[in-house]
Amino acid sequence: MTDVTSLHLQLSGLLETLERERLERVCQVKKWLLVLAGVAGIAAIVAFHQYGTWSYGVFAGIAALLVVLVIASHQKGRFVGRFKVLVMPEMVRALGEELQYRSADYLDLSEFAECGLFMAPDRYTGSDLVEGYVGVTHVRFSLVHAEEEYTVTETVTGTDSDGHTTTRTETRTEYRTIFCGLLFSADCNKSFNGRTLITAGGSGFLSRMRSSHVALEDPRFSENFTVYGSDQVEARYLLTPSLMERIVELRSKVGKGLQLSFVNDRVYLALPMGLNAFRPSLWRRIDDIGSFAGYYGTLAFMIGLVDELSLNTRIWSKQA
Repeated sequence: MTDVTSLHLQLSGLLETLERERLERVCQVKKWLLVLAGVAGIAAIVAFHQYGTWSYGVFAGIAALLVVLVIASHQKGRFVGRFKVLVMPEMVRALGEELQYRSADYLDLSEFAECGLFMAPDRYTGSDLVEGYVGVTHVRFSLVHAEEEYTVTETVTGTDSDGHTTTRTETRTEYRTIFCGLLFSADCNKSFNGRTLITAGGSGFLSRMRSSHVALEDPRFSENFTVYGSDQVEARYLLTPSLMERIVELRSKVGKGLQLSFVNDRVYLALPMGLNAFRPSLWRRIDDIGSFAGYYGTLAFMIGLVDELSLNTRIWSKQA
């Protein structure tokens, strides 16, 4: 694994090229802002002289702002695309020669459902898939966003020109987040028949209905996590004192949202975060080592889970 300072130096040429591109894109957005602001200003003055009101000028200003936001979003999208083509693969390669990065791919919905930590989503997407081997352990992880659909019903009251009041019911479909963040999956190299869920509470309600609570003797671990398992003996066998200590240490690094599960010979780890984790800002220098270290640090942390959880320690063997 290459340290962040050395990698930043190695990629300095690419980063300088991207920084020039970023400045050009920012310049384009600013030019459009000036042009459209001028057009909106002229339209406001003309409208005021003709109609005696600034209302049309306000509308013109809002329209100009919306157009600039669309242009800025387009420029950022192209800039992020260049970053993911040029820089992200190099970061992943520096963390492991047997790792591959695909910006548009993400963990399958079937794997999200398999982890057992969350209810089945109605809408599911993601990005930034990393897959390959760390030592002898197969891993894959990506950003995912799972949402559930729900219906909102509202009563709308209105009055017509004759003063009659009418009431109608309107419904619309909206979505709320089940989980948004990094989902990590790794081979445990051990066959186990049941499933063990280590939750922070809330999200895995439907999954936990099919399992029973597992009481553990580690008070520090029990303060931070609730464990459910289909096989009590197997759950205690998997959650050794040393592993529970490592999980508690991980939680201290990443926060309260950390959840894990052991299902179908794999360990899953869910870490909440925004979908912009690997999307650089158009308004901040891309060659700054602080920004660079943030992206690289997130990737390094996920790859480092193999060591944090001692997954390369092959003390288990799969059943034939």
